Parts: sequence; C-alpha cells; structure tokens
Amino acid sequence: MDEEINILDYFRVIKNKWKLTISIFVLIEIVTLIITLRTPKIYESTASILTSEITEGKNALLLQSGLPYMLKEALPAGLYGGGAATQVVIAMLKSRKMAGDVVEKLKLKKLYSVKSSSPVIRNLRNSTNISVSKEGVILIKVSSIDPELSAKIANFYVENLDCINDELKITSVKPIATLLDRAIPAESYSSPNLKLNLIMSGMFSLFIGVFLSFFINYLQSLKKLNE
Repeated sequence: MDEEINILDYFRVIKNKWKLTISIFVLIEIVTLIITLRTPKIYESTASILTSEITEGKNALLLQSGLPYMLKEALPAGLYGGGAATQVVIAMLKSRKMAGDVVEKLKLKKLYSVKSSSPVIRNLRNSTNISVSKEGVILIKVSSIDPELSAKIANFYVENLDCINDELKITSVKPIATLLDRAIPAESYSSPNLKLNLIMSGMFSLFIGVFLSFFINYLQSLKKLNE
C-alpha cells in the first residue's frame, strides 16, 4: 500500500511540474536542431580491396628482416614472419608514408591552407577508417565535407599501394592488392544524423526535466518543514 502511495506521489510531482519538463524539452530540442543544421555535413566514401597471401619463403624472410621500421610500427605485435598479406597491406595503408603521399598527391596542405604536413596527416588519419570485414575484405572508409574528395582519397590509398611496394621492396607479389570496389562520391551525407540527435537530446531533456521536478519539490518540502 505504501509503495502505491509513493508511486502516486511521484506521478503527482511530475504532473505538477509538467510545464517545466515540457519547456526544457522544447528548449533543448530547438538548440539541438539549430546546432545540427549548422554542423558541416560529412560525406563518407569506401573503397574495398582483396589481398593474396604471401606464401613464398623468400617473401616471409623479407618480412622478418627487411620490413621498414614505419611499417613494423603499424603491424600488430607478433605478426613479423607470418604470411598474412592482409595485415601487411593494412600496415602500409596506416603508415605515415602513405598518409604523406596522400597529402602531397592531393595537395591537401594547400586545400587546408597550412604549411606543415603534420596537422593535415593527423586530420587525415582521424577521418580515415581502415578495417577488415569477416569475409577478409579490406575496407578503406574516408570522411570529409567534400564527397568528391572523400572518394579521391580512398581510391588513392589503393592506387598508391604498389608504388610503396616498389619503393620499399616489401614483396615481389604484384599487384599487392586487387581492387574489389572503387570508391564513388556519396550522394547523401553520413553525419550529422538529425533524427538520432533529436531522439538522444529528447531523452536527455526529459531526464533533466524530471530530475529538476523532483529536486524543486524536495527544496519546497524542506522549506515547509523549516517553517
């Protein structure tokens, strides 16, 4: 019986302060809408490639002893000496050399009006996601405010693999990767997600509104007791 009374008391507090809750809800939703609409739209393009396993003993030995330091740093620990071509290609894609080539080829320093490559490379890495699907396909996802640029960057990652391989002599296997799907400019943006943002902010605003309702009710109760 006491539990029923407590529940009724809770609903009574919410009912009495419904204007506060609704006001907070509307205010936060409007702010979220404005911020989301003013946020630059991000377009994502994806290129996918397949690799052939490096199985020749000569190439395995080359991976053990001659793999450049910049690629060893990108490879997971314990991989050296294995024949996992997929992991080697991922290391190449994530290397600083690859990022530097992308910056120079697409003139990203000029695009972002900076003199140093470091901030551009850092931004490039933050906007690039390289992963492997469960089928073993390497996915190169690039995001930017320009759909054409996103596609160009993703495709250049693939095109530059053999150039890096020729320069560093990582393996005799050519091509080191086969293009499965070429990146194309996205027709719609991937973020911000207006619907998701409104739902999340709506849930947050309702929580804040209910919390403030009980907090104000608590302060009012204390004031009555003191009187």
